[in-house]
Amino acid sequence: MDVNKFIGSQIKIFREAQGMTQDQLADKLGTTRQTISRYENGDRKTTQDVLFELAGIFHKSVNDFFSR
Repeated sequence: MDVNKFIGSQIKIFREAQGMTQDQLADKLGTTRQTISRYENGDRKTTQDVLFELAGIFHKSVNDFFSR
């Protein structure tokens, strides 16, 4: 599986586990729902900074985005 798609699927899993919509996550990151959708679909690569922000939002380790 493509790394971007795998990380995107992890973002979606973590977001849904928090009961959060794409719009709510976008607000927390200061971005748009469309960007969140692109992350989750693997169409857009997340930067290291975004991964650290997401880890904080989801109360996860950055490593959690890379492991099954």
